[in-house]
Amino acid sequence: MWSDVLDIACDGHNWWNHPGTKPVNLMKMLVAVSTDTVLDPFMGSGSTGVAAITLGRKFIGIEISEVYFNIAVKRITEAQMQLRLDI
Repeated sequence: MWSDVLDIACDGHNWWNHPGTKPVNLMKMLVAVSTDTVLDPFMGSGSTGVAAITLGRKFIGIEISEVYFNIAVKRITEAQMQLRLDI
């Protein structure tokens, strides 16, 4: 269900210090409407990828910064490992 105002915490404090990190819960809401592969051409720290993997979607992420790309890979890999632990 969508509403005019989203009530999602935006802490902003994280170990990777990316200035544009989106809350994973927000990205889950947006990814949930997708039924196919999710593409994020400006992946940053990987919140969209974490959301996609968590919801069982395929994900393609592109990031120009090697530093943030490696952070995104770490976060997405950790999300995949968490899914395996939950099974």
